[in-house]
Formats: sequence, structure tokens, C-alpha cells
Amino acid sequence: MLGLGCVKRYYFEKLREIWHLGDTEVCWDTNPGRPDLMEIESKTKKGLEKMIKLLNLENVPHDDFKEMDTYEEPFGIVIPGTVDLTFETTKKTLGPLVKKNKQIFNKLVDEQIKMFKLVKAGKKHTVEKTTKTVKKTTKKSSKKSSKKSSKK
Repeated sequence: MLGLGCVKRYYFEKLREIWHLGDTEVCWDTNPGRPDLMEIESKTKKGLEKMIKLLNLENVPHDDFKEMDTYEEPFGIVIPGTVDLTFETTKKTLGPLVKKNKQIFNKLVDEQIKMFKLVKAGKKHTVEKTTKTVKKTTKKSSKKSSKKSSKK
């Protein structure tokens, strides 16, 4: 692009998970420092309505939105138009711009960084396996606790 005379405006990292059912597509977008968004697109109104019903979203508010509003609404962040944003640099880049819900912002970014590292390492199923391991460990711990308390 530089060879064509283009000038880079900004770099913006993002994870996108795409699902299909018939002519309908559901996308989950994870962008650094903002809550995940789900988009539903369909070639037909009937397909769109079917997916909305399948996901039980009939009564959930939805809107056409501006990408940057998704930072301003929850965290009061107004992003400069030329910012480079990656999962790793989100706290440094956006942290000073957070005007509200700072703890929620930090927790969200920490979770996103962990997820991004897993995906980048090709271990997207590790999160699910870790959750199962935690549940198994919790059950074992509960049994041990019950045995200890019954000995007393």
C-alpha cells in the first residue's frame, strides 16, 4: 500500500468469530478495550428474523452504531482518529482516556489479553478445557471438604 502512495491511518487489532446458518451470518467481534459485539446479517429479512428468534433476541435493544461510540458509552473514551490499538497496548493507549468504569475497563482488557494470547498461540479450545478442569477440581475439593468436616 505504501508503494502505491497510501498513508497508513491507523492499525487496529480485532478478533472475529463467524457462524453461518443458511443465508444468515452471526459475527462476534472482540476489539481491544470494549465489550464484545454481535452482528447478525442475512440476505433475507426472513433469515434475519429466524436467527433473532433462535437466539432469543426479540426483546433485546439493537441499533446501528458508530464503531467509536462503543468506547464512549461504557468508558467515556474518545479515541483519537489515528491511534494504533492492539490488545497488548490497550491499557497504555486507552487507560489514560478512561473517564468512567475504570475497574470494569481494566478487568475487560485483562481478560481480552489472556484470550488473545490463547488464540494467537493456536489454543482456542484451552479456555473450554481450563473451565472443565476448574469444575472438576472444585468438585474434588468439595468432596475433600465434606470428608474433613465429617471426621470432626
